[in-house]
Amino acid sequence: MNKKYNVLIIFFLGVLSLLAQPGFSQNPATVKASDFTDAQILDLLKQAQDAGLGIEQAEKLAIAKGLPASEAQAFKDRLNKIQANTPAMAGSPAQAISQATEAKGKQALVEAATPVTGSEIVADKPNLPVTVYGQELFRRGDLKIYERSLDAKAPANYELGVGDELGISIFGVSYYNSVVKVDNRGRIELGQLGSIYVKGIAFDKAKVLIKTALSNNFNMSANQLEISLAYSRSITVNIVGEVFQPGSYKIPALNTAFNALIAAGGPTDIGTLRNVQLRRNGKVIKTFDVYAYLQNPGSEDDFFLQDNDYLVVGTTGKRVSIAGSVKRPLTYELLPQEQLTTLLRFAGGAQANALLANMRVQRYVGKNRLLIPVNFDSLLTLKQDFALQDGDGVTLGQVNDDVENQVEIKGPVYFPGTYALLPGYRVADLIQKAGGLREQTLLKRAYVVRTEKDETRRYIPLNIETLMANPSDPGNIPLYKNDALLLYTEASFVDTFAVSVNGEVKNPRSLPYKEGLTLGDVLVLSGGLKISAELTKIEIARSNIFSPNYKPGDAYQSNLIELTIPKDITENEDVLKTGLMPFDIVSVRRIPNFELQKVVELRGEFKYPGTYVIQDKGFTVQDAVKLAGGLTPYAFEEGARFDRPNLPGGFLVFDLKRALKRRGSMYNYTLKEGDVISVPKVIDYISIYGTGIQYIENLINLDTLTDYAVMNSPFVSGKRAGYYIRTFGNGYTADAWRSKTYVVEANGRVRRTVNYYLFRVSPKVKKGSAVYVMSKEKKAKAALKDRVNKIPTDWNKVIQDITVKLTGLATLWAILSK
Repeated sequence: MNKKYNVLIIFFLGVLSLLAQPGFSQNPATVKASDFTDAQILDLLKQAQDAGLGIEQAEKLAIAKGLPASEAQAFKDRLNKIQANTPAMAGSPAQAISQATEAKGKQALVEAATPVTGSEIVADKPNLPVTVYGQELFRRGDLKIYERSLDAKAPANYELGVGDELGISIFGVSYYNSVVKVDNRGRIELGQLGSIYVKGIAFDKAKVLIKTALSNNFNMSANQLEISLAYSRSITVNIVGEVFQPGSYKIPALNTAFNALIAAGGPTDIGTLRNVQLRRNGKVIKTFDVYAYLQNPGSEDDFFLQDNDYLVVGTTGKRVSIAGSVKRPLTYELLPQEQLTTLLRFAGGAQANALLANMRVQRYVGKNRLLIPVNFDSLLTLKQDFALQDGDGVTLGQVNDDVENQVEIKGPVYFPGTYALLPGYRVADLIQKAGGLREQTLLKRAYVVRTEKDETRRYIPLNIETLMANPSDPGNIPLYKNDALLLYTEASFVDTFAVSVNGEVKNPRSLPYKEGLTLGDVLVLSGGLKISAELTKIEIARSNIFSPNYKPGDAYQSNLIELTIPKDITENEDVLKTGLMPFDIVSVRRIPNFELQKVVELRGEFKYPGTYVIQDKGFTVQDAVKLAGGLTPYAFEEGARFDRPNLPGGFLVFDLKRALKRRGSMYNYTLKEGDVISVPKVIDYISIYGTGIQYIENLINLDTLTDYAVMNSPFVSGKRAGYYIRTFGNGYTADAWRSKTYVVEANGRVRRTVNYYLFRVSPKVKKGSAVYVMSKEKKAKAALKDRVNKIPTDWNKVIQDITVKLTGLATLWAILSK
């Protein structure tokens, strides 16, 4: 079923839901599509969506209710028109409603319950610490009250009441679909099928009664029956006592006592979690125990409420804390008859390392706090318990974590690690248990590290070679608990040396030094020489302490050895056999000014356009143009462009004519790889842009321009920007910003209007240029107009200013005419 058809069906369901409302007295047969506004049609869609109705055969059902078929088609046409006029990003009306519903649902508890007193429930509760077991359900738990009456399915034990609505559907061979409401008599009316009393009956039992009644008219073996709670009645629940937000709450009846407590923020730090009272008609009919629910979720302790019920949260009872080796150390609220055994069960039981015989209870006695030892092992044997009092603090000790029978071996054996200490174990026994010695073991020296009673450590030296050859050797000493045998290799006491190679090699690196290592070896191991390597400039920096002439006491210094090597480092030449010493540094220098060929590109009106190699670091625009044979007769030098892609903006302001005229010109740039010089053919027109020109403003008002405002005109030698605007652009607009008029020449150079005190001179225009005229901001112009209107006009000053300006213009004309 496609998306559009789904929307139509939801719409017809909305019509049905409207027709079914008690307040809607209009006969379905007289309903006209033209009588509904677009907003009402959208509201119908929302009602259908909120009602949660099915979509099968919706159009037929609407017609069966009395809606004329002609009006059904008219409704379709109206809906199509609404969809066509809705902006693409807004989606269809059904989508808009769905998005609004989703956004509204995110407010969670704000929508879930609104107190009758007028205050609001805040969705984000204060981030209070959990000090007592059970508070986390209300402060950090995931439970929440049902936000609306349609949010959840009714559980089996939900008791139906006046105002509940049931959806009954039969499908298969037969078809029946109805939404029925429990009336004030506690009955649901099934039309010609009769009525059924369901008030106060659990939902699962009510479904059995309805099925039995319908089986008299339908063959249930050939049909399927679905019964759901389409709408849950709203009830008012009064929550008082030690809760964060006491008050009266109007919530859907689907919420249990747990959910209602969450609406009020849960019990405070002094509120009870074990004895929450449900009062109805002034009588306590049930108590509510949070611990019973947490220990057995889904138990009878979670129950449903009725209209005008009271939940009373009193102050806490006996509270006892437990710490130490338990699984959930926390403070717990205990009932009067609950003692130490119950406390351990609530705390999740003792951990594996718990020492039950070493339990301590701190208790307030008078003005003092006493420590009471408790042997819980003995109490369990005698099947007794220990009575606790309010404020007691229980601490459960733990056994010693030290391993009593372990020894450790470290070093060059096949299986180093910890081992169990067996009676009579000696050093040789531990070595054999660890798989034996490796070849690189240093046999002359090893140590047993022993921890004495005063926690000091003693190192006992051993000769492994003699004790392994003769197990009766005195060095094969017996081992004690926590002894550690330390073995070493010869490499542990030998310094490791290295040589390094850098510069123009393919893989500069550091290499471990081995005796006999040569210059040729390190050059090969570093990948060989680069093409840029200077073969006559190989340097070896060597410390003098490895020189044969070094004497103890001589000052340290580094000597430099310079060599020339063959181009092929695999050749058998004596220089490549130069022996290296520890910590030598081999440096391969670079050929002076070495660079691979780099190119620039010349495009357009050159005699030989194309790519050219930069010949040296001083290669300039003149050099490149000379290699290209100069310009053609059709070249438009003023329009030449210089592009450099790696620059911000990607180009440089350029004047090719000046660059070619004088080598020292600032436009005779030094070229770099990737530069592109483009010279177009002669451009004999100019362009005018901007909304400050009459012609372009008229085009915009006529909607003939959509993407940009531009006009092109022929080039007239020697004329300025104002000439083109007046001659070809029909003049400036009233809000044109004349002093900001500027010209961008073909080579990228910008020329602006020069403003003198009495007059302004617009820039000259060259071939291929673009003239830009912007408009002033409307707000600034309106503000200026208001300011002018508020200030009285001084006509003497106006005449004086005009006279001064005219005199200035006459002077300028005299100068220009000369």
